[in-house]
Parts: sequence; structure tokens; C-alpha cells
Amino acid sequence: MPDISDERYFESMPGGVQWPLKGIDDDTCTEVGRFRISHASMSRAVDWLSSNRTAGWLVIDEIGRLELRGEGFAPLLSSLLSDTAPGPINLLLVIRATLVDEAIRHFGLEHAHTVSTLNEI
Repeated sequence: MPDISDERYFESMPGGVQWPLKGIDDDTCTEVGRFRISHASMSRAVDWLSSNRTAGWLVIDEIGRLELRGEGFAPLLSSLLSDTAPGPINLLLVIRATLVDEAIRHFGLEHAHTVSTLNEI
């Protein structure tokens, strides 16, 4: 999720298509910390990830407070982690260090390999 001119964007990879995270209309946004996330933008990101789930690697940036509330990428992640999800797939989840333990418990990631730097992958 790159920051461009002080605004955060979703970005699909490969391809580099970008769309804004920020919502304008209070009725169609969710607030998480200092961010206002457009429901339409989040839906577009989830749809993109869902349609590319057999690409070998799937990177989700990020799993955060929104997902720990069961929103955002949470339903997709739960589906990907289920026994019925088509695969195989490798997941790279970006999680803030302060939320790693909570995310591991919440999503049942006890057997996941955790890294702090890309060199550890």
C-alpha cells in the first residue's frame, strides 16, 4: 500500500494498478485509526486478491486492526486458510509487530513462519 502525495493507495501486483484507500462519504467508509477506508476500494482489493489466489504467492498488506475486527481482508484470509481453499498458495502477510501475536491467535497462524525482514524469507 504505497503512500502517494500523503495519500495511501491499494496497488495490485503484478501490474501496478493503483486505487485510493480513502473514502469521502461517511456512509461508505470504515475508520481505522487515522485512516478512512472506502468500502468500494476495499471490495475492489478483496475481489482482486480473490481472483488471483492461485498465482503462487499472495501478498496482503496489511492484516491489521480492521481484520482483527473481522472486516477488511479477514473473510478472504479465513477462506484462504481453510481446508477447502483452492491451492496450493503461499501467503505473505504484512502485520505490524505490535499486532503479530494477536493476529496469530485470531487467525490460527501458530504454525506460520514469521519474519522481520525480507532477507528471512
